[in-house]
Amino acid sequence: MKILIAEDDPKYARTYKTWATELGHEVREATSVAGGLESAMQERPDAVITDFGLKDGNGNTLAAKIKDAYNGIRIAGITGGEAKNFDRRYIDIAETKQISRAKFSELVDCLATGRQYTSEEQSHYGNEIVLAANILFQGYVFSKALQEGHEEVAGDGEVLMSKDDLQRVIASGTISRKLTAAPKTVFSMFDEGELDVTAVYNQACKMHPELERDARFKGIFDKLGRKDYDFSIDDAVYATKKLRE
Repeated sequence: MKILIAEDDPKYARTYKTWATELGHEVREATSVAGGLESAMQERPDAVITDFGLKDGNGNTLAAKIKDAYNGIRIAGITGGEAKNFDRRYIDIAETKQISRAKFSELVDCLATGRQYTSEEQSHYGNEIVLAANILFQGYVFSKALQEGHEEVAGDGEVLMSKDDLQRVIASGTISRKLTAAPKTVFSMFDEGELDVTAVYNQACKMHPELERDARFKGIFDKLGRKDYDFSIDDAVYATKKLRE
């Protein structure tokens, strides 16, 4: 297998190259986003391993550009920081530089076979962030439905709640009345950085790997990343369902 390794720290670049070569793989090297992209365009690699911090950018950028060019290529990220910094829309496997040789071998095997890889770092992130995002989407659905005068809260062919029921929920104080005036304010946790869009997306994909291939789900989180909170009720219901599953 031909592996492109993008790593700007000579020590780690040397280590990964040695390990990959000993496993019988051919290695090409880069130290920057531009260099990695140039190498990938010259000859398609079978897999890519990238650091997060490169000389002219980060591994998410490199991974996104390579995936735009080559459909189906698998990419792993290995960082000296936190694995959650990798964007799982583009990075299939996220690891840290605490990785052992045995774990590196498993990582490379997973890149080659498509088998799911789990690391100690990934297992530390609980499901609470997905639950929080689920609640925000539900609040958005309810408040926007009221704002637009719907007789019931419905989307994607599913009736979630009648308008009368929703009014009773609001009267009980479970959902603030102010949300009916500006549905986008429901997403203040994203806006103010209390809830990280990439972390939510990564955790949801970890829990349900099939979401990595769900273009609609990815598109919703792309909008969140741009702080574009003008969702249709159908999209919000769809995200709620996926986060709830």
